[in-house]
Amino acid sequence: MTIYEHAMVGIDGALALGLQRRHGWQIVALAGVAAVLPDLDGLTILFGIQWYAEGHRLWGHNLLVAGLAAIVVAAAAYYSDTLTRVQRWLARRCKAFSTDGDCGAGVSPARAAGRAAKARVSGGQTFLSGCAGPKETGRPKETGRNACPPDLSELCSCPAQAAGTAAPQRNGKELALWLIVGVAAAYSHLLIDVVFSAGKDLPIWGVPLLWPFSSTAYAFPLVRWGDIGATVILAAGMFAMLRWPARIQAIAAGSLVAVAAYMAVRGLCG
Repeated sequence: MTIYEHAMVGIDGALALGLQRRHGWQIVALAGVAAVLPDLDGLTILFGIQWYAEGHRLWGHNLLVAGLAAIVVAAAAYYSDTLTRVQRWLARRCKAFSTDGDCGAGVSPARAAGRAAKARVSGGQTFLSGCAGPKETGRPKETGRNACPPDLSELCSCPAQAAGTAAPQRNGKELALWLIVGVAAAYSHLLIDVVFSAGKDLPIWGVPLLWPFSSTAYAFPLVRWGDIGATVILAAGMFAMLRWPARIQAIAAGSLVAVAAYMAVRGLCG
């Protein structure tokens, strides 16, 4: 799998769990970023083919480094607005990345508690000040950077969607969730690489999960490198989510199930 497929697996995993509904689009973005972290060892190609041959699928493709990298990235994303700033930077250059606002955008999870103090009640519903939700929720429509793009309403669900729903708080449980999501996404990369380890007329490319304590490479070669089946499935799921945003969670879960089924079939068929 390439970086795209790994990122989509992380994103689909977060969406399938419905994390965006309570924790905002940032946690979905975190899952996508963390899922590609192990491939940072591929940057060794910048220092020559010998470095790449020795470092790729080694220095970043193990439980220790992948887990630590995910923890660092998740903690940084939790306590900062980095993901939001990246989105804004992209939005200035391409409208496809623009959002009329936040529903969590512009506000790091650690700062969400401050907004909770500004919660207002209108028409029997509780919503966060400066946070506009999907039109059908009945919350007031806001313009500028505080409104949700209509096609991404599911991703932009506000943390407090109805009366009595608490906004994300800056606490240990919330931080722990971000760390767990980051580590799980990073480890999904390793799991997939263990499966996508077969090669036509080439040796099996295992993953040294226990490096640096052990150099043993683990492989369960069901699918060959470069196989595009999973790519097609994940891309189809991505476009389906854009077409039917109200069904994002079901589509994301279906995409992951379809990829797992494809890997199993490929393994059986050889």
